[in-house]
Amino acid sequence: MIEEEIIKLKITIPKNWEKENKNFNNIISNLNKTKLNYNRIVDNSFNVISNFIKKFQNVEELVIMDDVFEKVIKNINEENLEIEKILKDFEKQFNTFSDISNVKKPIKKARKLLKKNFNKKDDAIQLIIESRFILKDETEWRFNGKDLLLNNLIALLNSGEKTFALRKQDQLNKEQALYLARCKSKPRDISLYF
Repeated sequence: MIEEEIIKLKITIPKNWEKENKNFNNIISNLNKTKLNYNRIVDNSFNVISNFIKKFQNVEELVIMDDVFEKVIKNINEENLEIEKILKDFEKQFNTFSDISNVKKPIKKARKLLKKNFNKKDDAIQLIIESRFILKDETEWRFNGKDLLLNNLIALLNSGEKTFALRKQDQLNKEQALYLARCKSKPRDISLYF
């Protein structure tokens, strides 16, 4: 009985099924790759704008960090035995700022120089001064960018809430949720997937 059913079903399978199924799978594969690529590009554009906003928003706090450099140099000159911890803590203070690793690198190098002993304290001080100059450059361009771009970037991000920033939102608004529910509720023919 079951074998007869199987035979009847096999007769209904079109002769070109394998070819059509292979074409369909290629189309679906290309569609998925295209969607993935599109989503990456859109998400990346959101991330770039968000990162710039973060760079500009807390630049005043970054300027305050300049005062700490003198204390660090003083501790190096006085050969404070806690210098490794002081430098590590100083380095960590920059973690709250966006894209500031170029300021942290010389501090890290100075810490490694002083880890062994204070024989290279002059080199370590030069690295701290180098870091301070990098920080000065960073704060300068960020202040300029804040004046010129911050409001426009925020406006762009706000205007993109319903388009390119949609996937990055924590929660959809009611209109978006209803639209999405309506789109996803339509029945689809999935017979070609089998």
